[in-house]
Amino acid sequence: MTKIFHVSTFFFILTWSFNVLSAQSLPYPDRHSTNLSDGWLSCEPAANPNSTRGISHWIMYDFGHVYKLYNSTFWNFNTPERINSFDNRPYSKTPLPGELSDGLQDIVIDMSVDGKTWTEFGYFTLKQAPGSSFYEGDTGPDFKEATARYILITAIRNYGGKCYGLSEVIVNAEPLVTQTSETIVDKGMKIYPNPFRDRTNLYLYDFAQDDALIQVVDIVGNIVHSQTKSIRNNIESIEINGTNMPSGLYIIKVIQSTRTRSIKMEIIK
Repeated sequence: MTKIFHVSTFFFILTWSFNVLSAQSLPYPDRHSTNLSDGWLSCEPAANPNSTRGISHWIMYDFGHVYKLYNSTFWNFNTPERINSFDNRPYSKTPLPGELSDGLQDIVIDMSVDGKTWTEFGYFTLKQAPGSSFYEGDTGPDFKEATARYILITAIRNYGGKCYGLSEVIVNAEPLVTQTSETIVDKGMKIYPNPFRDRTNLYLYDFAQDDALIQVVDIVGNIVHSQTKSIRNNIESIEINGTNMPSGLYIIKVIQSTRTRSIKMEIIK
C-alpha cells in the first residue's frame, strides 16, 4: 500500500508495504518525467519552520501520523532548461523557469514528531539529475528506523541555478505502533462520524451519574482539548469540535473518579 502526499506540485511517496512487486522486465521501471509539473521549484526564500535555519529554501512534509522510517530514493530536479517560443522567432525565445542546475546539491534534513521541536538528522549531497525521461533517481538517506511525523528538507546549495528544485522522494516506512495508535474498543462509547473533518459526537452509554472529565489526546500524549460533562442520563451525547485540530489520530479519554475509558478518533482534512 502506498500513500502519496501532495505538496504543491511536488510528490512525496511514503510506502509501508515491504512486499511491493516491481516489473523487473521493464528496462526503466522507475523512470521519471522531465515536466516542471512533476517537481518542486523555490525561487524565493522564506522563514523556515525550524527557526535555526532562518530564511531559506525548504520543503516540509506532514504525514498525518508518526511513522518509523527506513531507506529512501530521491529524484533531483529533472527539468532541463526550455525555450518558450510562440512563433519560433529568435526575439520571442525566452527561457522558462527551471533548469537542471536548480537541482539540490547539499541539503540538511530535520525531523519532528510535533512540528515544533526539530531534531537534525544529517547533511546529505544529492546527485544532479540528467534531464532524461529514463531517470530512475538515486539512493537517498537511510533513516534507520527513526520516527517522525514531519520531515523538513532545507537547501544548502544547488548546482548553480537561480532557484532550488527537487522532483520526488520515496521513503519506505511503517506505522508506529503506540498506545494511541492501537485499536481501542469500548462498548459503552461511540464516536460518529469517525473519521470526521470538523465536528463529531461522542456517545456515552450507561456511565455512572457523576461528573466526567473529557480529554482529547494527540499521538504524542499532549492534551489538546479538555472539558467537564455532568453525566445524568443513560445515553449522553457530547459534541467534539476538531476545527482547530490538525489531521491525525487522537484518543478521547473519559475519566470518572479512578476509572478511565478511552476510544480512538481520527480527523481527516
